[in-house]
Amino acid sequence: TDHGNVHGWLDFYEECKKYDVKPILGIEAYQARKTRFDQDEEEKAGPGEEGTRGPYHLTILAKNHEGYKNVMKLTSNAYVNGYYNKPRVDYDLLSEHSEGIIVLSGCLGGAVQQALLRGDTDAALAHAARMQEIVGHDNYFIEMMDHGLEEQRRVNPILMQIADHIGAKMVVTG
Repeated sequence: TDHGNVHGWLDFYEECKKYDVKPILGIEAYQARKTRFDQDEEEKAGPGEEGTRGPYHLTILAKNHEGYKNVMKLTSNAYVNGYYNKPRVDYDLLSEHSEGIIVLSGCLGGAVQQALLRGDTDAALAHAARMQEIVGHDNYFIEMMDHGLEEQRRVNPILMQIADHIGAKMVVTG
């Protein structure tokens, strides 16, 4: 997955096919904190207090051909209608193009993880439940990583509780 775009898809796809590997195409999207049309300090990417500004990260994978088309629509729309320092999607855009996609909650930059880092478990749960409602119960996964970071060690046990609470499966990535 490329950050905010699909520029590496063709090379990746062709390399996978050379070795009879099934490629999984997706993006690490930037999700607006409010809407993709907002352009204010909270939506501005760049240095700031930890977790207080810039878009969230969200992993979106194409499940099938319809999902492939929807990931293309999401990334194109993020550039055309959501660009503010970074190409951004929002809940409304994801709702419009949710068929055939799988969504992972993202890395430490994701909405769920950022809420947990702020100590707001209710907001983390609300983000996860809303995304699960948008893409469907079986198409939303809580993503967990362990790169030895203290922040990951703090949020990972709570991520497991959130997954259990909403009945979501988990995926471990790196």
